[in-house]
Amino acid sequence: MPASKRKRQGPLHFPVRIPFVEELGLELWHAGDGTSELRVDLDEAHLNSWEVAHGGVLMTLLDVAMAQAARTMHRDGERFGPSVVTIEMKTTFVHPAEGLLTGLPADRGEPTFDFRRIEAGELATLSAEELDRAARDYLDVNCAHCHNPSGVQGQTSQLFLNRQNTDRFRLGVCKRPGSAGSGTGGLTYDLVPGSPEESILLFRMETEEVGAMMPLLGRSVRHDEGVELIRAWIAAMPAETCE
Repeated sequence: MPASKRKRQGPLHFPVRIPFVEELGLELWHAGDGTSELRVDLDEAHLNSWEVAHGGVLMTLLDVAMAQAARTMHRDGERFGPSVVTIEMKTTFVHPAEGLLTGLPADRGEPTFDFRRIEAGELATLSAEELDRAARDYLDVNCAHCHNPSGVQGQTSQLFLNRQNTDRFRLGVCKRPGSAGSGTGGLTYDLVPGSPEESILLFRMETEEVGAMMPLLGRSVRHDEGVELIRAWIAAMPAETCE
């Protein structure tokens, strides 16, 4: 496939020229308010030996999308903010990628909750619907890369924290942990509606004990705003007695 065919321009221009991005044919379709959307129309040069998107293409798509989103948060007027550098990055591949990749699943639905409202201290002002959406989106973003039906931790624990899960038991409600080991904090159930302090889910987000804290990767201190969000979410649930 001629390289010129892959060097296509989306509706927006990248703030800086990245030859590798041009060679892959990544297109910038949106960048603003801490979000971005990139697309790439796969051709033969993007494929691996199974004739699906090579993992390197997907990781580059994610890397560049995160960079563009981050730069929109530090704009100087109409200009993008300073360059950013990825220090560490991990993803989990759960399904082969084919066709047009947009960086967003087709069945994702509405955009992720705007967590800047939480960071700004607006947690107490959220409606019940907003609180539920914010908590589910937070768990989806921070936990579901492992805790999903296809993830190793999801399969061993049977705790599915992905946004699409509608099974309350698999969300942890009155569910005994399947693989928490010593990371239960002496508690019995993953999630006890109406009782945050009895919920292993909240304990593992709060603790800084190695081997018990969650997410397992990417943190050494607790995220206070995230903890308080999940605490409020559990507390707002109609109380249930788990037996």
